[in-house]
Amino acid sequence: FEKYKRRIDFCIDKNYPTNDFIKSSWDKETLNRYNIFVDDKGITKDGIQGTAIINGDSEITLNFGVFDAADIYLRHTSKLKLNARYMAKIMVNLYDNSEVTVNCTEGAKVYIYKHSKNSIINDIGENESMIHEEYK
Repeated sequence: FEKYKRRIDFCIDKNYPTNDFIKSSWDKETLNRYNIFVDDKGITKDGIQGTAIINGDSEITLNFGVFDAADIYLRHTSKLKLNARYMAKIMVNLYDNSEVTVNCTEGAKVYIYKHSKNSIINDIGENESMIHEEYK
């Protein structure tokens, strides 16, 4: 899993491994423990650290608090509800037809890198997210 996370830019560019391969090779519990989600619905996680990869048709809620930091890769048609507060710093990379709803409050910073014109950003918090758009 660490190689997948370290080389996520290559994996996204080549769409490798496929979602079907990931689902057939590892069970959901193991994937979720490493913050990798494929076609998962209704999962809520608090204060994850490091990298999270959300693939397929997932619907995930991630909550961040005191000085949490994370990199999130949101792909395909996945939807993410992101709650960041208390000085958390979160980086979100949007691809394909993904959608993120950001609630950023109490000094938190959310940086959104939009890699697809089809991605959707809903910013509902008191602190505005910093959005950078870069398309291939």
